[in-house]
Amino acid sequence: MITLDQVLVLQEKVKAAVEKINRLEKENAQLRAQLAASASNNQSLSQKVSDYEAEQNQIEAQILQVLNSLNTVEDTVRSELGVSEPEVSTPAQETVAESVPEPELPYQEFTPETNAPEADTSFDSPVFTEAAPEEAEMFDSVPSPESNGQLDIF
Repeated sequence: MITLDQVLVLQEKVKAAVEKINRLEKENAQLRAQLAASASNNQSLSQKVSDYEAEQNQIEAQILQVLNSLNTVEDTVRSELGVSEPEVSTPAQETVAESVPEPELPYQEFTPETNAPEADTSFDSPVFTEAAPEEAEMFDSVPSPESNGQLDIF
């Protein structure tokens, strides 16, 4: 037989279950509303991204058109002046090894028999000396007329 205590416990459990179901239904409704808002926001952002990409493509096309126009103007001016196009060298054509000579430094090999290299005593001159003739030419020379007063740094 069922006792009154068992009925009261059952009633409390049913009451707790109903409250939990109501709370979960409210939470479910809130989550559905958030999902709808997120989907709308996602669609809006996707539209903005596609608009931005289209705008960037238009900008790129206009820049290329302007550059082509400038090239046409440059070619026209060069042909009227009778100037040939300058040869442009790219960094890929020149390597650092070709453009920079290696310094000639005295080399002494360290061997275990000597435990230390001999000191180079050929540097008895003072620290500050006059520049070598080649260096003096480099600093005192006048730029050639071909350089238009510009330095060749490459």
